[in-house]
Amino acid sequence: MPARHAPRPIPIGPRSSEHNTPLARATMRGRQSAKIRELRDALAAAGLRTLDKQAAALTLSRSTTWTLLKGNHKGSGISAAIINRMLLAPRLPRSVHATILQYVAVKAAGCTATASDAFANSPLNYRYPPSITLNISA
Repeated sequence: MPARHAPRPIPIGPRSSEHNTPLARATMRGRQSAKIRELRDALAAAGLRTLDKQAAALTLSRSTTWTLLKGNHKGSGISAAIINRMLLAPRLPRSVHATILQYVAVKAAGCTATASDAFANSPLNYRYPPSITLNISA
């Protein structure tokens, strides 16, 4: 006799029908793009203007850094693995670190194009330091 599976929960949040309209998806994609632009601006404000310096500070390859900062990456945004690598970078300026944490907070709150339960269960095991205040307004 086959084993019974528990019923799947009803999706809540960005995957529900109210968030699945073209306008809502476009708005969420816009928020995601804005947060990635903020990351690019934070790197520039910290004096990291060249791709080599940005890649070194983020501990990413040049091609990954280029794709990420130009917004040409896949529509799901920055992956948890890439976020972890950036947050663990030893030479990352505090302002850039805070910007990445804001991106994580916005994505985890379901305010970006593809935020979902999968992101909440991802291997992003970073704890926010108490000294950093997150601004998740878009």
